[in-house]
Amino acid sequence: MIGGLAAPALPLSVPPMYPAATGAAWGAAWCAAAAVAFLGWRRAPHLVIGVGAAFLTWYWFDRLVFVRSAYALRTLPFSLGLTALGAIAVIIILRQRDVRRFFEGPVDE
Repeated sequence: MIGGLAAPALPLSVPPMYPAATGAAWGAAWCAAAAVAFLGWRRAPHLVIGVGAAFLTWYWFDRLVFVRSAYALRTLPFSLGLTALGAIAVIIILRQRDVRRFFEGPVDE
């Protein structure tokens, strides 16, 4: 959000408040997902996956529809690889036994 508000006046294919508004919306969504994950809520992994999938869908839709600079087109393969690696890393982390156990709640031993 701050980046959207502090950005220099550049020619945009979207309304001027679009970067700040989307930054604020995604920042709030990720803060909520981080908070419930930190608290260990049972459904937190589903929320993280849901917010992540929604974010990646929005990111790629936004990039493919609105971004047309030569630099953005040239870095498209790198961005695709980086988002794929990030998504895979999150899925692998959430599938770890200790992580699953954390979200299942306290275990009486």
